[in-house]
Amino acid sequence: MNSNFARPSSLQTVLVLAAFGAELLLFSYGRNAFGPLISPVLYFGSSLAFTAFAWQALRRQPYILAPGGSTKERRSYVIAAGLLLFALYPRLRDIINQYPVDVKMSDVLPSIEVYLRRLQSGSPVYALITDFGYDLSPTYLPMMWMPYLLPDALNVDYRWLGIWVLGIGLLLYAYRLAASQPDLYGGVFRLLLPLLLFWPLLGADAHILGLSIETMIIGYYFILAAGILSQSILLRAVGLVLCLLSRFSLVFWVPFYLWLIYRHEGPKRAIWLVGLVGSAILGIYVIPFLSTDWSIFAKGQAAYTVAAIGEWEGNLDSDGNPAQLYRGLGLAIFFFKYVHGEMITRLNALRLTHLLASAGSVGIVAAWYWLRRNQLPLDYRHLALLALKLNLTMFYAFIQVPYDNLQLLVPFLSVWIILCLRPPARLSHEAI
Repeated sequence: MNSNFARPSSLQTVLVLAAFGAELLLFSYGRNAFGPLISPVLYFGSSLAFTAFAWQALRRQPYILAPGGSTKERRSYVIAAGLLLFALYPRLRDIINQYPVDVKMSDVLPSIEVYLRRLQSGSPVYALITDFGYDLSPTYLPMMWMPYLLPDALNVDYRWLGIWVLGIGLLLYAYRLAASQPDLYGGVFRLLLPLLLFWPLLGADAHILGLSIETMIIGYYFILAAGILSQSILLRAVGLVLCLLSRFSLVFWVPFYLWLIYRHEGPKRAIWLVGLVGSAILGIYVIPFLSTDWSIFAKGQAAYTVAAIGEWEGNLDSDGNPAQLYRGLGLAIFFFKYVHGEMITRLNALRLTHLLASAGSVGIVAAWYWLRRNQLPLDYRHLALLALKLNLTMFYAFIQVPYDNLQLLVPFLSVWIILCLRPPARLSHEAI
């Protein structure tokens, strides 16, 4: 066996899968099972534990860059994923029909329609929205609303777009899985992992599919993850643009990722990637929208804080507590309960912690990488995925209002890291 590479031990693999199981259960079926204070800590801890265990399991593990396996094998995985998606169609249709678009239930889809009508009529897209009986500052970046031009033109319910995008991401996942040349049982298990995460959305959490557009965001990150594990600069650029211009959760991770590309693939590829991403951001957001009013982005962030105050003060459960903070997800509850002062003071403390945790998580990984750059025990593509997982864990743990649909991205990203794991050493007879 090559001394530079090693397979994870059986114990390491078990720990990774156990942490993933805990993450899934604490988000879905076991949500808030331990109360509103302990449950979010356990959920946060399970995501951190998953990242730490995966870090150890992936150390000195080879990365399969070439699309291994036969064309027939790759096609089989993609077809199997497609059939699974097709089998879910009746239930997805029922959920969409179950939740009619109503601004009283959620203003997400009605807001997107306002954006589209303004774009089509030539009106200022980011002007104040007054259509719903209250003032709403537009906060969505272009990739949160502009792709809905497609279902709008086809006269199809907007929610199908998110399912289509996630479907593309799942097909890329299946293709990448086939390229890793898994054994039969390991391949089937990992192919079914996204369905395991998706299953609660077909039952108790159907409101996430019916009222939000989160499937599209998860699809974006699946495209990005596929790009990270590919040689394609274009796929990476598409993934980065989709994620940066929908939610900027990964904004601190992007410079680190570009640094990895620069050091391990050379300046030319890094410059191409920066050029493609920068040009797309200029053409899609900065020139047509931001340049008409440079305060648009700042106003959007201020609107999020106003909305958070509304959730903390106005959306109360039967016990008089903020409903979204007492559902067992996110650490905002601790700032609400234990930081003294006015509501804005508590929110500002959370916002500062959010900033420090998000930036600091990437900073710590970057410092470790710099110290180990000459003897890196981890493939840089694995490092990029793990750093992204850690960054998103921190970002969503300290978000101002921990809506369940927002938190969903964190466990979904785990499947890409599990995909990278090779079979445990004791279970494999393949020499490396």
